[in-house]
Formats: sequence, structure tokens, C-alpha cells
Amino acid sequence: MVQSSAARTKGSGNPNAASPLLEIAAITKKFGDFTALNNVSFTIDEGEFVCFLGPSGCGKTTLLRCIAGLEMQTSGRIIQRGRDISDLPPGKRDFGIVFQSYALFPNLTVEKNIAYGLTTRRMERERIRARVAELLDMVGLAGSEKKYPAALSGGQQQRVALARALATSPGLLLLDEPLSALDAKVRIHLRHRIKQLQRDLGVTTIMVTHDQEEALSLADRIVVMNHGLIEQIGTPVEIYRQPASPYIADFVGTMNFLTGTLADKDRLNVGSLTLEIDRKGQDIPAGRTVTACIRPEDIALHPCGSGGANTAAMIIEDIEFLGAYCRARLQAPEAVIGEILADFPVSTQESMALAPGSRIDAVFPKERLLVFEGTAEGISQHG
Repeated sequence: MVQSSAARTKGSGNPNAASPLLEIAAITKKFGDFTALNNVSFTIDEGEFVCFLGPSGCGKTTLLRCIAGLEMQTSGRIIQRGRDISDLPPGKRDFGIVFQSYALFPNLTVEKNIAYGLTTRRMERERIRARVAELLDMVGLAGSEKKYPAALSGGQQQRVALARALATSPGLLLLDEPLSALDAKVRIHLRHRIKQLQRDLGVTTIMVTHDQEEALSLADRIVVMNHGLIEQIGTPVEIYRQPASPYIADFVGTMNFLTGTLADKDRLNVGSLTLEIDRKGQDIPAGRTVTACIRPEDIALHPCGSGGANTAAMIIEDIEFLGAYCRARLQAPEAVIGEILADFPVSTQESMALAPGSRIDAVFPKERLLVFEGTAEGISQHG
């Protein structure tokens, strides 16, 4: 488990903040003999957008529910703006929440769904009406006040749920996989709207997602979780470019893994191929088994026989057209490094006349090779 230096202390959303908005201190949650969260700690600053990212069962939703008071932690503390809220019921915590299932009242109009929290707080009727109109305009649903949820699309219902969560101006907005039930185009549209709203309002937001693209595009920081533990906390660029473990490298984006032996501090042997590496201060003894990782988009394709450092002769087994780019599956003739994925522009395929069976040179830039000690299972990066 590795966190960025900013994540080990305060959140990095506002470096001038005197204290974090939310502090999660050694939270553990057990269901019988099963440990869903294991001593989880981190902080979130005012105005940050933080995503909890991980596969199903990693503990991200349980953590969100503990923050909301919908689950009680077995041990540990939750502190919001210096106030210990660990044992408070949901109604006593300052948050708004949006669920994956929308959770709208089917028998209430859009207007009354959004106004629900304001009504229970006995706000004046005219102020409620003005607030609802403001929120409907904010989420792009002006004129839909009298409609019922059944008359709305999934994306529209989710926007109503978002407006309802924002109605009481909460200090913390919690989003529990709010876009996962929507189709791709609606999901992308709502993703942009949520980010714009969050920026405009400055509301501190936590979003649970298993979608890496959502996390990378929305978050100021990402908390990557696995088996109830935090694997890494960092900005989207840090998580993508400097993954702390092969698990993160594999889970976030697509990654090639090359297992070999460290020849010395600057070179790695993978079968008969020698690769120059830049380990940036990592201390791994020569002779150790290591795994080098490289993203498909970082591999350069050159005409066969071009030569040069970190170059391997490969054969194209297959090419997939993926719209904005192509992805090739490469194999070395002697199978010394296994199958490699390489991404490149469509124009490259056309200019080099690339096709299955083509022989090309694949170049592995040393500054893009991440090196981990051990094989690709259960290892940690040195550094």
C-alpha cells in the first residue's frame, strides 16, 4: 500500500487549508469474520473531488456508507470539520447523497422530490419554490417541475436525484456509482455536468466508482482500494503514470508486463532482449527477478531493421480499429518477451501499411518503463 506524500498527511485539494474537511482515522469495518475495511486512514480538503476506485468487493461502497452513517464502523473515527461524527445517525451529518438507483419517490413530482429535504426542515414555501427553480435550472431540467419520475429518462432522473442532494447546500456530496446504470453517451454527458456543478458550487465531493475512466476524468485525487485496503492515493496523473504496484498498473488503464532479471542498475534482461531502464532512485539488487511495465501508447513502432536501444523485432498478430486509435497485438518471433499490446494513431497504420503478419520494430522508451521487484503477483514498487 503506497500513498503519495500529500496523501499521507493532508489532502492536496487546497494546500492552504488550515485543516481537512473530512478525516478518516483508522476505520475498520467487519461483517462477522469478514473484514470489509482494514484500518483505513486519509483526509479530504475543502472543495476536493475524490473518487474511491476499485473492483467489486474492495470496500469502497462500505467506506462511503460509513461516512454517511448508513453503516457503523467497527472501530476508528470520522471527523468532519473538526467534529467527531463517528457515532451520529445520518440525519445529524452534513451531507447529500445520490445513489446508483436514483431512489426518487415515484409518487412525488420532480418539484416535490427536490424539495423533500427543504420541506422536512420547515423552510418557507416561497424560499423552497425559489430553491427548486434554481436547482432545476442548474441541472438543465427547468420546466420539468410537475413531471413524475416515470416520465423522465434515466439521465433526467439522476439529475433530479443530484438536485435533491444539493438542495440543502450540504458540506459534503456523496455519490454512490451514480452513472453506472446509464448508457455510454448519457454517462459522459452527466459526467461533465457533475464536474462543472462541483467546480461552480465548490462542494466537497466523494464518488464511488469501478470505472477508471470516470475516476481519471472527474477526480482531483483517486483512492485506489483493494480487499479493504488503500493501495494508493494520488492525482489521476500520479495514479496512471506512477502506479505504486502492478495491481494498480493493471487495474487503471492497460499495461504490458515484462518479467526478467535485473542485470545492473541501468539494464534489464528479458529473455535475449536487454532493455535500458531508468529506475529513478529505486534500490533493487542486481540479479533479482523484476517486472517492467509499459503502457501500450508508450511503445513506438518503427520499420523493421531500424535498430537502436530498447528495440525488439516483432510480428503483428492482429490489429483492432478502436476509432480514435488502433491497437496491435505483437509477438516476438522467438517468443522471448511474450505478447505485447501497442496503441498508435490510425495515420500510422496507413503510412506504414501495417497489417497482421507485418514485421516491425517495437521501441520501449526507458523513461516509460516502470520497474517492480518480483513477478507481477503481490509485489510492491521500490522507491
